[in-house]
Amino acid sequence: MAVLLADLAQQGVRVFSEGGRLMVDGPAALVTAGLQARLRRHQADLMAHLAGSGLEPRTAPLGGARVEVGKDEVKPAELLARLDAGMPVADTEVIAALSGRHVEFDERAGIMEYDGGMTRPEAEVRALEAVLVEWANRYPPEGLPADRCAVCGQPAPTAALGWVVFDDGALVHYSNARGGDCFGPWQDRRRQDAVRGLLVEALAADEQG
Repeated sequence: MAVLLADLAQQGVRVFSEGGRLMVDGPAALVTAGLQARLRRHQADLMAHLAGSGLEPRTAPLGGARVEVGKDEVKPAELLARLDAGMPVADTEVIAALSGRHVEFDERAGIMEYDGGMTRPEAEVRALEAVLVEWANRYPPEGLPADRCAVCGQPAPTAALGWVVFDDGALVHYSNARGGDCFGPWQDRRRQDAVRGLLVEALAADEQG
């Protein structure tokens, strides 16, 4: 715990106990939902470490944030319910729901932060995009047509230009007259599939304890 706290302190982030609650303050750009999720994973150990440390609460720095860890926890089940209801979810919410629950996401974010020299927020955004692409390619849709657009169904002429084959195996219009109607929507659909898939995996980790 001492190493984690020292690392955060070097970035201007301070973790302390206040009235039996685990608190964190620091620059708003660093006190992210992802950071709170990391602290929440170690909350019991952190509270024990901080007990009797003599650290006093302080006012958040100018332009900073001071929050209670875990107060507004984002749970995978809640985001899945919103997706089922046709409601949008923000990338920041997905990051918070995956943090501490999805091994591949956590590993990617850690590598990008410590080996890639990124800030934690930057690492989390990049890690999310990476695991979304990996999920989409790992689980291609079933029954993809090999000779027609996966979106509009138009047959693909032999050796025609303006088509692209995605890594998930989908053949889609790219730059011809139908490119705008097919290329972007297919990317959006597969990203949504991947968001749901990652949240299902995070939910399974939650249920396993």
